[in-house]
Amino acid sequence: MAYYSHTATFDKGWTTPLLGSRSDVDFWLSSLSYCVNFNVLTHGGLRRRSGTVFIAEVADSNQLTRLLPFRFSEDQAYVLALNGNGTMRFLSERAQLYSGASPYSISHPYSASNLQRVSYDQFNDAAYFAHKDVSPKKLLRAGDVNWSMEDVVFNDGPYMEAEDVSTTLRPNGTGSLSISGSSSSGSATGAFYQVDLTSAQTLDSYWVKAPDKEPGHSPSGWDLLGWDGLAWVVLDTVEGQGGWRNNQRYYFQVNNKRAFTKYRLNFVGTQSSFDGDNSVWWGGFGFHQYGGEQSPVTMTASSTAGINNGAGFQPSDIGRSIRIMGPSSKWMWAKIASYFSATQVSVRLYGHALLNTSPISMWRMGAFSQESGWPATVRLFNERLMWSRTNSQPVTVFGSKQGQFEDYGISDPNVETDGLSITLLSSNQNEILWLADDEDLVTGSAGQIRTVGPADLNKTFSAVNISQRKGPTSGAAALKPLSIGGVTIYAGIGATKIRELVLGDQNRYVAPELSLLGEHLFKSGIIDWGYCERPDPQIYCAMADGSLVSVTYDREQKVVGFAKHEISGGAVESLAIIPGEEEGFDDVYLCVRRSINGQLKRYIEVLERPFDGDIDTVENAFHVDCGAKYNGSEISTISGLGHLEGEAVVALADGSVVNDLQVVGGSVTLPFPAAKISIGLKYQSRAITQPIAGPQQDGTLFGRNRTIIAASIDVLNSGAAKVRAAGGENWQPSLHEQLLKTGDSLFGSASELRTGFVPCDLSGSWMEGGGKLIFETDEPLPLLVRSLVLQLESTP
Repeated sequence: MAYYSHTATFDKGWTTPLLGSRSDVDFWLSSLSYCVNFNVLTHGGLRRRSGTVFIAEVADSNQLTRLLPFRFSEDQAYVLALNGNGTMRFLSERAQLYSGASPYSISHPYSASNLQRVSYDQFNDAAYFAHKDVSPKKLLRAGDVNWSMEDVVFNDGPYMEAEDVSTTLRPNGTGSLSISGSSSSGSATGAFYQVDLTSAQTLDSYWVKAPDKEPGHSPSGWDLLGWDGLAWVVLDTVEGQGGWRNNQRYYFQVNNKRAFTKYRLNFVGTQSSFDGDNSVWWGGFGFHQYGGEQSPVTMTASSTAGINNGAGFQPSDIGRSIRIMGPSSKWMWAKIASYFSATQVSVRLYGHALLNTSPISMWRMGAFSQESGWPATVRLFNERLMWSRTNSQPVTVFGSKQGQFEDYGISDPNVETDGLSITLLSSNQNEILWLADDEDLVTGSAGQIRTVGPADLNKTFSAVNISQRKGPTSGAAALKPLSIGGVTIYAGIGATKIRELVLGDQNRYVAPELSLLGEHLFKSGIIDWGYCERPDPQIYCAMADGSLVSVTYDREQKVVGFAKHEISGGAVESLAIIPGEEEGFDDVYLCVRRSINGQLKRYIEVLERPFDGDIDTVENAFHVDCGAKYNGSEISTISGLGHLEGEAVVALADGSVVNDLQVVGGSVTLPFPAAKISIGLKYQSRAITQPIAGPQQDGTLFGRNRTIIAASIDVLNSGAAKVRAAGGENWQPSLHEQLLKTGDSLFGSASELRTGFVPCDLSGSWMEGGGKLIFETDEPLPLLVRSLVLQLESTP
């Protein structure tokens, strides 16, 4: 006989059976062959996952519900519950928000079939939503029960690519101020030009034309003023204006939101003097009325070519932008106000006043519409709101002006803060599935990852400093990436792999597979996920098979550990993670599909924070699913359990375990009164070690019969565990309770928690099991295993 002693830790968690007998790899000694309902700790141990607390039933249990996080601050965080019936409800601090006696809700435009592909990003008190079939939306928070969802406004773009067509657009107005009269003086003193209006109007831009000769008489500066009925108000000041050319127009924007009845240009001098003649000359002026208050003008197209793939204007184009090239090669834009026919709409004109109503031959339609398609993705990046993937432009990214999320205008020539329109150029590029905010803007598609960043790395990314970079050709699923510690984590094609996007050699992005060792847990595909940072760094993945997979991810400590979680009686369909109600913890909200008393139910539940023996006593333990808590004066009848009607439940009452309870009429009765109670569905936590490999002096233990003859389990503040040596499929010895509950379930005395090494009585098999050890519990008590010390015998 040969004897072997082995100490096991578990920071790699449940590793793939594809490893077989690879005991030569470093992580073998810290991995498991099975791990369900335990969380892998970065320190190397396993902690039994906490139970789930029932919060509320969804708006309509027959419809899918998607959960989204909304984090304004550490103290103000919400979960949005979007139900497939078009209702959005709100949760905060583990409670559903109410308005009066009813859950507070607003409507949303997404069907159950659309919910999984809704793209979402949040900034302060606003969140933006995108889906290829629905016009972009903005969610605004004004208070806990004061939310609104509205259409996103797109001003001055973004625009589609120009088409080579002969269609012209002819407006029957110019967008100018309505002027009733004008007066002027061109003398060296008191030079001015004034317009009187038919009514108070808002001026937001103007142009000044140089005279047709001797431009040296053109003004060198001026003030633009508006008359408010009592005094002249300065709206714009121009100084040092030079370089005038004969008959040239010069354009100026005004940051003005007020309406005035008169406007005046007060000139302050000329560029040069001519034999003592300092008089100011000019060639003309144009004043533009703010488009939002204009009376719409009719825009008539000469044909339908180039408009909505030849179909012409559509009623759904109302609100859409059109970029037009006016006289003097100046880009302006219009917004469609109403629809008349396939060739005629009314518009409001923005930017600058047109010189006349001649046909316009250079124009571009707005990129977003029902006909061209709505953007499918949205992301905040570099103080810009970025959108991508329309039906007409599936590989184009559109960005707002910097700091102005509703303005997508492009200057001529470009300036740094301009809006963006970037078409990705790659033979491997498929439609954009998501955008991620990294050092660069990351775009994901099924064909490859591609980034957009600054061409000059010494300067910031802007409209005049853009470059595309090829990324990994390991494609992506549509799942929104996670950003963890400055690293982008994304799901591979089919959402069956997790990849880590990092900068490799030669400053190129690479995407190693993070899920490699736990690949078997992801085969059904990830349908939703989130990152829980506190108290332990965990990526939680809702899988298509209804399970929940956790990945303990601590890049600095080089820890990646896998575990599977089976929510008792339920299938997880969505999750959202926000700062918890207790400081220092995050709350993981789950939407769980269940069958309760023969009826389909979808419940929102929250994973209870982990049990911590430094701050908790056994009475605080919460290890039941879909459970409820009670803390108050002593009671023996627990009501308010209608969500578990007809179900068998277990309770921890003042630290004592009470089994064999059933919910009838929404309540259960305990055999004794208790003041602190947790009650809900029982679940089992189980882990199985890897087979013992050796080594021996004459080789490993693989291929030899072996059995565990003794074991010690090192626990911390734990209440219950059964341990046995593993057998084969046809040989299952009974498990023996190693951490005995000393509480009395009849008289309500609390169970005791144990810390330290606990010796285990084992009965192993020489023929089956391979030296594996099983430890498990289904009692509503904590269990934290720090390590195992195993002793075994093997055949020579």
